[in-house]
Amino acid sequence: FDLEAEKAWSYAPERGNVVFASAMHCWAFRISDFASLIAVKMGANQNNIQRVLWGDWAFNKKTKRVQRWDAQVSRGKPMFVEFVLQQLYGVYQAAYRTLNLEHLQKMQAQIPAWSSIDLG
Repeated sequence: FDLEAEKAWSYAPERGNVVFASAMHCWAFRISDFASLIAVKMGANQNNIQRVLWGDWAFNKKTKRVQRWDAQVSRGKPMFVEFVLQQLYGVYQAAYRTLNLEHLQKMQAQIPAWSSIDLG
C-alpha cells in the first residue's frame, strides 16, 4: 500500500481537485475560487481559508477566528454553508424566485465575471 499514491489519486475539495457545478445554469467553482474572495474580504491567507472552507469548521464572528464545528454543540454553520451555499442560494433567490434586479446589481458589482452581463 502506497500512501503517497493514494493521496495523489484521492479527491478532496480543500485540495482544489473537486469542482462544484451546474450544467443547467452554466456555472462551476472550486473551493479556491471562494477562498480567494473570502481571503481578500477578511484580510486572511487564501491557503488557510481554502483548508478550512470545507469540512467541520465554523467562523466565530465574535472572535473573528475559525474553530472546529460540531453539530451538537456549535451555534453557527459550517463555513462552506455560510460562505458558499448561502451565497449561491441568494443568487438563485434573486434571479429565479423573486427576480430582484436591485439585489442582482449589487451582486454584479462584487463579482468580476458578471461585469459584462446586462441586467437592464
